[in-house]
Amino acid sequence: MTMLRLTILCIALMCGWSTFLRGAPQALPSQLSLSWQTATTIPVIASPDAKAGGRIRTFITSFPLTLRQVGPDSNQTFRSLLDENDMSLVIRHPNTGLWMPELATHWAFDPKDPKVVYYRLDPSAQWSDGKPVKGSDFVYMLNFMRSPHIKAPWYNTYYKETIDSVTVYEEKPGVEVIAVRLHEASPDPLFNTNLQPIPEHFYGELDTSFVSTFNWKIAPNTGPYQLAEIHKGKDLIFQKKKNWWAKDRPYFQNRFNIDEVQVKIVRDIQTAFEYLKNGEIDVMTLTNPELWHASADTDAFQKGYVHRLQSYNDNPRNDYVLILNQGFPLFKSRDVRQAFHYAMNVERVMRELMKNDFQRLQGMSQGYGPYTDRSIKARTFDLNEANRLLDGAGWTRRNSEGIRINKEGQVLRAAISYGQSTLTPRLILLRDDARKAGIDLQLQLGEEASTFKSYLDKTHEIAIMVWRTSFRPEYRSRFHSSNAFKPQTSNFSNIADPQLDQLIEEYEHASEEAVRIAKAHAIQQFLHADASHIPLFEVSYFRVAYAPWVQFPDPPGTKTSDSLNLFDTGDGGRIWIDREREKAVREARRKKRRLEPRTVIDETYRSRTETGSPQP
Repeated sequence: MTMLRLTILCIALMCGWSTFLRGAPQALPSQLSLSWQTATTIPVIASPDAKAGGRIRTFITSFPLTLRQVGPDSNQTFRSLLDENDMSLVIRHPNTGLWMPELATHWAFDPKDPKVVYYRLDPSAQWSDGKPVKGSDFVYMLNFMRSPHIKAPWYNTYYKETIDSVTVYEEKPGVEVIAVRLHEASPDPLFNTNLQPIPEHFYGELDTSFVSTFNWKIAPNTGPYQLAEIHKGKDLIFQKKKNWWAKDRPYFQNRFNIDEVQVKIVRDIQTAFEYLKNGEIDVMTLTNPELWHASADTDAFQKGYVHRLQSYNDNPRNDYVLILNQGFPLFKSRDVRQAFHYAMNVERVMRELMKNDFQRLQGMSQGYGPYTDRSIKARTFDLNEANRLLDGAGWTRRNSEGIRINKEGQVLRAAISYGQSTLTPRLILLRDDARKAGIDLQLQLGEEASTFKSYLDKTHEIAIMVWRTSFRPEYRSRFHSSNAFKPQTSNFSNIADPQLDQLIEEYEHASEEAVRIAKAHAIQQFLHADASHIPLFEVSYFRVAYAPWVQFPDPPGTKTSDSLNLFDTGDGGRIWIDREREKAVREARRKKRRLEPRTVIDETYRSRTETGSPQP
């Protein structure tokens, strides 16, 4: 063996073959003739009046089961706060929809290969521990997400089937370029190649101990805040980074103003509402119509100690649905599933409890423009149809309580598992009207984290979920058979049909937008006929209640805002604390002095196609 080969072998053994074989970035081929693009004009969404400093207190209803963002028990409410502090290569402007730089300063499309997008990385990008973000972190991300050790089947499949490779180049000293290659050409290449890095220096070589090793470790991130303190069962503290690498970018100026965010654990929404009125938390989402309307007659609101905001958006609508688990024997019958649709009096719930503030969700993938099949309509309450379908499915007799039974004597009974007590009045109305069709709905209220875990473990019968939207409709995670009858996946209906699988795969692989739109419509038609998902409500705004010292820009939301977003670099972090106002309000409350009540209804981004008129 020559001395050179011996030296190479020694280096490889010391560094590990995977690191060594990745090697130094190769030179960017000059013959590529890349045409680099970036956003030259970026409309700001912050207010020049914003002030830095202060502390805000908010809440979640369950202490997280883990700090991992992938793997068992990671798909939870708290994880979204961690996700919002992970930046991507590029980001879409919330109002214009145009792409902007984030971890990459520029991007370019391969002139000869439509499956490849190049990104010029920002040399100043850093992890929260001060380490630079490198091209190798994107290569590591791909290997990480494909690893069986993370116990995340959906990520394993997605990153194997969507992304072919990530290659690192050096354009010039200190400036790296990565090339992200897709398996198939896409009509949305930036969306499909817009990766987030994972810090290789933090996770290192993955093995079978990954899940337990990183259960409670705080990973470094690239965003404006870092989880700093964990008080189990009590609260979690996020702190603003003093030297965040992107703080001087024009788009981020006058944003992420608050120094510290305390996320309290308050097990019940009603209890959190009482905390808000008593001044123990500073802000909470108040989309719930019952609480929103009740707040108008509440002392704390009438005296001006708590204010209200309703801000409209023009965004794809969340899928707010009841999910029937086909792993439960009752729901193997499509006729029974469809009968449950007709037996749910959603319109009564909206009319009597929600003051018609919400609209009826008509089906999956609403608000996606041409991707939405607007011919699909939700099945309305119809006892004749429910009875016809149940009779045909063999549930022809009723017991002394009026509940249907079949010839084997089984009772037509199913349980709805849910984790928020504020849902109980709505579900009681659904339960009472379902009994008219001979259906016995059992209401199972549990702690939010454990309820969601039952969904992931597929032990529920009926789940109630609000699925957040993405840039384009996404179907694989919730509807493909590869995620059915497996724990820790999002196919809560356990739908598994070869025809649907083929449609989903054709949708994902379509390189022409017209084909993709046609496949999206076909998927929506299939899901409507399958009837595993009962559409409930559509919400065209977000509502918050807040202490008067919490200040908002004008307008208070963006076109895509669907919540009070504290961290996300796309449209979050726009509020600030007026500390002089805080002193004055606290003093007024202490002396029981009235202040001016305030409710803001902002319609800047109200959709022209919206129906219904929610009342303030």
